[in-house]
Amino acid sequence: MALTAAICTQCGAQIQVDESKDAGICPSCGTAFITEKVIHQFVTQNNFAGATINVQGGVDIENLYTLARRAVDSSNTDDVLKYYGQIRERNPNDWEATFFYAWFANSENFDADFKITQDLILQLEPEKQVEALHKIFDFFKKINFSLDYDYGKSSPFPLKNKQLYYDFVMKFFDEKNPDIIYIAGFLTNYMEYWGNKGSQRFYHEILSREDNVYVPFLKPFHRLLHVGPAASENEKKISLNIMSTEGSISTLNKLLDSEEDKKNIFLDYYEFMMECAENLKPKNIKYLESKIKELDPTYTFSEKTAPIVKEKYSYNRKKIISIITSIIFAVLSFFGGKYLYRIDSEDEIVKTILIALCIANVLSLIFSFKYSYRNKATLKTWRVIIKTLIVLALAFILFCVIFEHFCLKQ
Repeated sequence: MALTAAICTQCGAQIQVDESKDAGICPSCGTAFITEKVIHQFVTQNNFAGATINVQGGVDIENLYTLARRAVDSSNTDDVLKYYGQIRERNPNDWEATFFYAWFANSENFDADFKITQDLILQLEPEKQVEALHKIFDFFKKINFSLDYDYGKSSPFPLKNKQLYYDFVMKFFDEKNPDIIYIAGFLTNYMEYWGNKGSQRFYHEILSREDNVYVPFLKPFHRLLHVGPAASENEKKISLNIMSTEGSISTLNKLLDSEEDKKNIFLDYYEFMMECAENLKPKNIKYLESKIKELDPTYTFSEKTAPIVKEKYSYNRKKIISIITSIIFAVLSFFGGKYLYRIDSEDEIVKTILIALCIANVLSLIFSFKYSYRNKATLKTWRVIIKTLIVLALAFILFCVIFEHFCLKQ
C-alpha cells in the first residue's frame, strides 16, 4: 500500500493517503475526501505556488460540490445541509445550493427559495440552463414523488403554492430555445402530482401560441394523452373528450409541415382509443372505426380489440332487453300482487310473497339500468337469480288465478 502526502481540503491538515483508493476520511476532522483532490491540494500548495485553484476559505469548492451531490444521491440530509450550506455561505447566488438546501431543509420558506432558484437559473447562459434543468429533472426521477400521490399519501414536494411550479416551467418555455424547451418539457410531467389539470392547462396554453418552436414539445403522442381521455376514465368523460382532443390535434397540425405527420398523429390517437375499446360506448367505437378507415383503408383491427368491439356492440342490446323484461315483470308483479292481496290479504305467506316480490322487482330494475360491459360475473348471477324468483312468484300468482277461476266454475 503506497502512501502519498496530501492536504485535507476541509481542515487543511497534512495527511497520508492511499493512492489506490478513490476516497477516504481525514483523521483530523473526520471529513470524507476524494483522494485525487487532496493530493492535488498538496501539490498545488507545495509545488505550484503561482497556480490558480478554486479555493475559498481553505476549502476546495469543487470538492464541496462532489460531497454535496453524493449526499443528495444517498439522501443524507445532514450532509446535504452541511455541504450545500457551506457553498451557500461562499456563493449566495448558487442556484444548486439554494434549491437542494431548501428542499432537504423542508423550510417554511421553500416557496421563496424556489422562486430565487428560478431567477438564478434564468441568469445563466442557455447551455448552463439546460444543465440545471437536467439536474432538477434527474433528481425528480430519482425521488419519484409521484408514487406517494398515487397511493393517496401526502406529497413530499415541499412547494405550497403549486402555481409557482407551473410558472417556473413556463418561464423556460418563454425563452424559446429548442434545447431548453426539450428538457423543460419533461418537467411538465411533474405537474401531475397535484392532479391532471396543471398539465392540461399548460399544454393548451403552449398550443394556443401556435408557434413552430414548440412542436417538439407538442408533437410526442404521450403529451396528447394529457388533453384527451385516458384508458381508466369512464364512458362519459371519454365521450366528452374525444372531439375536444381532435380539436387540439387539428391546431397542432397547422404547425406541422409533413402531410404524413398530420395523418399519423390522428391515426395514432384513434388507434390508442380503439385499444381502450372496453371503456368506450358503441357509438364512439363506430365513430373511431370510420375515422381510422378514412386515414388508413388497409387498417385491420387486432385480435385483442376485435372481440371487445363485437361484444360492446351487442351489450347495448342485452341491456335494453334486460330493462324491458324488468319493466314487464314489474307491471305483472303489480297487478298480480293486487290480485293476490285481494283474494287473501290476511295470510302471512301471501304478505311475505308480496314483500319479497316488491324487493325483487326494485333490485331487478336497479341491476338492469346499471347493466354494463364491465359488470362482474357475480352481478350477472344475482340478476339471473332475482329474475328467476320473480318468474316463480308470478307463476304462483298465475296458478292462484287459474285455480280460483277453475273453482268458481265448479
